[in-house]
Parts: sequence; structure tokens; C-alpha cells
Amino acid sequence: MKRIHLENFEIFETEDGIYAVSYKSVPRIVVSGILSRIGFYPPKEVLQAIALGNGKPVKISDPVDRDADIEVSITEDNLRAYIQYIPAFGKGKDLEVTDILQKLVEEYKIDPQFIRVDAVKEAIENPLDIIIVAEGVPPEEGKNASIVILPLDEVEIDPYEEIDWHAYKKHFITVREGEIIGRKNPPSLGRDGVDIFGRIIPAKPGRDIDLKTFAGDGTEASGDVIISKTTGILVLGGVLSVEEILIIDGDVDFSVGNITGVKHLWIKGDVKPGFVIKVKGKVLVEGSVENASVHAGEGVFIRGIVTGDKAGVIRSGGFVYIKEGHIARIEAEDNVYIETGLYGSKVETLGDVVFVHPRARLRGGEIKASGSIYVPIVVSARKLSTKLYAGYTDTIRKRILDVQKELTELISKKEHLEKLMMRVKNGTVREKIRTELSQIHAAIPLVEKDIAELSTFLRKTTDQHIYIAVSASEGAYFRVADSEPYVVRGTPLGRCRLGYKDGETVLLPWNDPAIDINPPVIKSIKQ
Repeated sequence: MKRIHLENFEIFETEDGIYAVSYKSVPRIVVSGILSRIGFYPPKEVLQAIALGNGKPVKISDPVDRDADIEVSITEDNLRAYIQYIPAFGKGKDLEVTDILQKLVEEYKIDPQFIRVDAVKEAIENPLDIIIVAEGVPPEEGKNASIVILPLDEVEIDPYEEIDWHAYKKHFITVREGEIIGRKNPPSLGRDGVDIFGRIIPAKPGRDIDLKTFAGDGTEASGDVIISKTTGILVLGGVLSVEEILIIDGDVDFSVGNITGVKHLWIKGDVKPGFVIKVKGKVLVEGSVENASVHAGEGVFIRGIVTGDKAGVIRSGGFVYIKEGHIARIEAEDNVYIETGLYGSKVETLGDVVFVHPRARLRGGEIKASGSIYVPIVVSARKLSTKLYAGYTDTIRKRILDVQKELTELISKKEHLEKLMMRVKNGTVREKIRTELSQIHAAIPLVEKDIAELSTFLRKTTDQHIYIAVSASEGAYFRVADSEPYVVRGTPLGRCRLGYKDGETVLLPWNDPAIDINPPVIKSIKQ
């Protein structure tokens, strides 16, 4: 006698007829679906009795003689076929493997090379299970043309994919005039596929690019490469550009004086005490900075040690990277990277703070990061307190106020110019006002976007963490967002993570940082 086993469900035949039993309560529609798959359509009251799931067999039909059959469904792309074996009942005839193979080929026209014989056997052994019985070969799309950035260790960029150009802003890479900085990899054709009927599915070729559209200022496209037209700093931001850089071959001292008004600056020596550097772009200092001020709009990279007092400060509108800091003051709008250690220093940033070396130390001073902090070793002492603030809100709130003030001034200026436009008759003056209004109209949405992003960032300060990769000594002070602080008492902390919970800074199990702890790439040409 036939017996079909399903999960929590059974169908079996006796001399008296066909019965179904459910060992678990299920919706009536589920019972109806199972039975209809094998050609039985009992009345609602029978379906309901089975659906109770009380383990009692319920008769669904008188004895029947019915041959076995199969149901085959094929996906819309013709790359896969599913089989369902419906067994014979009574004196009906079961199907053998060879019978099913013949039906798949002759009735469903499936190419024999794609039929899985083992799946046919599995279907017979497991009636009503839906099993993949045939699979074609899907086509492989061709690869889009890409640009290889050679100075970045051949990083490959697909212009048709979303690219996080912001991630490249923290790099400082200088290139020579005539240097190949980008190379085009041509698109590939892909590989054709074959459906289960043996028909070719053409591959979609990769898309090509016009390399000229990616050659920005200071570069030119020639054949399949982009070449630098000047010695300068490589800038990535939708296109490859090279911007001129002022190179100081030695120290910044009395023989050089203060440096202001340039875009990018490369100092091969030290910055001596009392001197001031102010640039619009990036600064690379190969040596150290001693009690001096360095201001940059996009990024500061100092390979040596930064020492400071009340007069010296490192200030950046982007990233800051230093090897080591002693009584230093650092202010940044993006991530701050410390290579080996920070001692008695102050850091305030809208981004994250990352100590790069596995044994890097923070000893004394304070770090106020609107993002998260990653540091291997924290040392505090009675006369040298060490305080770490992650998700620091004061900096964000101050920035929001500054941007809101900027927005108010833009709107006020716009209204003033609109009133002026109504009174002015001179065509030249009207054109000048019109140009200025156009610039203000373009600027207002950008400022509004900044306010929205900062407000979102403020709400997410409780999601920030302080990661202690090795240890933190007694007395170390930690605070996440606007919470009650956590101060190490007695036993030093081992590897751990601190976060925000119910208004307090609490210890949490260690996990890998959710922030990027890789330092900027710094490459300078040999001259």
C-alpha cells in the first residue's frame, strides 16, 4: 500500500480508501494545496478535520487506481526546471527513472545533457517534493572597462559602479610630469550561456568608456593611458587630476618664512617654532613640526613628531595624519590618524580617531571625537589624566550653529539682491546681480544638505564606540555621547569596547571595529 511522508503530514492508502493525517495544526488552505497536488479535492469539512493536526487519519477518497505522473515547472529564463513526482495509487503504474527521462526529453524538450539523473531518482524517493531536475549554463556578463590608478598600487575603478571618492581624499600622492597615472582596461565580451533546451543565451558585453572624460586638469588622455602634464599631487574625485604643489626642499624657517595662499604644499624638512602654514588643499611635512601652526583645507600629513604649546596647532578641513604627538593640539573635520603615540595632547574632530601601530599609546590629554576611537593602549596617572570622548556632541552642535548662520546670511543676501534687482536699471549691473543670485541659489541647497547630514550625525552619536585593542590603566576616563562616564577603577581593562547604553558608558565585548582603521596612503616622488 502506498504511503507518502511529508513534514508533519502523511498520506496513505488502505483497502478502504485514501487517508490523510496531520500531526501539527496547519491552515486549511495548506492542506488543500497538498492534496490538490496529487489530484484529491475533498470537501471543506474534511479539509478542516485534517487541519486540526490531532494525528487522527481522515478519509479523503474511496480507493482509486491512478498511474504515477510528474509535474514540471520551468523558470522564466529557461535556465532551470523543477520536477515533482506524483505516485501511483491502487493498481496504477509507477514510473521508472527511464520513463521520466524519456518524458523530460520528448514531452518537455529538455536537452539530455542538462538533466540530473540523480534528481530524478530523488524525486521518485520523495513524492511531492519539488526538486531541481535540470540546469542550464547562465551567461556571464562582460566586465566593464575600468581605470587602473597606477600610483595607488593599481587600484581598479569601474566608472559604472558607485564609487566612494571620499575614501581617496585622505591619500597624499605626488606624481611627476609625464608619469602614467591611469590605464584603461578594455571591456570584455563575456561568455554565452545555454538554456535547458540547448539554445544559446547571448552574453551581455561590458560597457566601454571614453578615457578622455576621466582626464581632469593637469592630465591628458593618450591612447589607453592618462598622463600627468605637471609635477604635482594626484587628486581623485570623478576624474583624475594633478594639481600643482609648492615644494620646499628644506625646513620652514627664517630663510623661508610663513607660507600662505598656495593650494598644496610639500615640505621636505621640518617646520620650525613659531612659523605658520596656511594652504587651501593638503600639506605633507616629511619632518617634524615644532611649536608651529599648520592649517590646511583638505588634509595634513606629518611623517615626523608634532610638538606644541599654546601657540601651535594642527588644523585641517579634512584628515590629519601624524607619526607622534607631544603636547600637541589637533583640530580636524575628518578622521585623525596617530601612528605610534600621543602624549599630553588634545584632539578634537568631527570624524574618528585611529591609532595605527599595534602598540600605539595614548598617555595623558584628551580626545574628543564625534565618531569612534580606536586605540591599543591607554595610560593614565594621578597627575596625568587621560580622557576619551566618542560620539562627542559639542563639536557637532557648534558646527550646526555655524552652518545655520551661514544659511541665514545666504537667505538674507538673496532677499537683498532680489530687492536691488527690482530697482536697478543698468544692464551690466543687473547681469552682475543675476550671476550672484544664481550662485546663491546653487549654494543654499548644499548648505541645507550639510545641516541635515549634521543633524543625522548628531542623532547617531550613541552608536559610536571606544575600542581598546590591548589595555587601559586605572584612572582612564571614557565617555560615549551625552552619557555618564566610565572611569577605570582598580583592575586595568584588557581588550574591550565601550559604548552607550541607557544613558551610561558601559563595557561591551570586543568585536572588530565598525570603522576604517587603515591609515592614509602617502607616496612622494624621489627628486
